[in-house]
Amino acid sequence: MPENLELEECVKVILELLETNPAIIIIDALDECGPAGMQDLLEALHSIIRESNNVVRVFISSRDDHDLVYRLAQTPNLYIRAADNMEDIEKFVISRVEEAIIKQRFFVVRFRTK
Repeated sequence: MPENLELEECVKVILELLETNPAIIIIDALDECGPAGMQDLLEALHSIIRESNNVVRVFISSRDDHDLVYRLAQTPNLYIRAADNMEDIEKFVISRVEEAIIKQRFFVVRFRTK
């Protein structure tokens, strides 16, 4: 079983990997790690970006969190809300449902009310 690394060790490993390769770091649901964890992780990401000799892109997904927006306000970023691409999401869901109907890959769920 692999050992768990401390945050500083993770930063060191990532920086070593970045010596020879550019990278995209993806963090999903940052808001779920709590304020202290979020602060530590953002500081670690800033260290990685600042100390890397290679290109580092960071993609963060999170619920709308005012503290996170404030902390990222000083960095170049692109803020996307679900409503910004609601039409694309709707088209995707409709196409997948139509495909499932055509290929008969769907479940019928019936609910009984009391």
